[in-house]
Amino acid sequence: MECGDLRRLNSLSESKPSTNKKKASASRSVAKNGDTFKKLRVMVLCHEDLVPPETIDGLTPKEVAPFKTEWDVISTLKKMGHEVAPSACTTTWV
Repeated sequence: MECGDLRRLNSLSESKPSTNKKKASASRSVAKNGDTFKKLRVMVLCHEDLVPPETIDGLTPKEVAPFKTEWDVISTLKKMGHEVAPSACTTTWV
């Protein structure tokens, strides 16, 4: 399996945790019920044909249908405050 843009994942994971309390609190989000949770860096692996565009504005439902699930996952993670890095994967079966 070959995955695109693994360098991006490496650059995301290379940042060191903050020792500054103010910066550390900025890396947390507040849920609807008031609980706090840690923001995550998430790489979403998608088939190369199903990586959604940055925005679906102006696309018809028929145009969005092939990557609807991927779009829903990525947009929900972003709305929750997580850092999301979509990446295309190709698989060659022999």
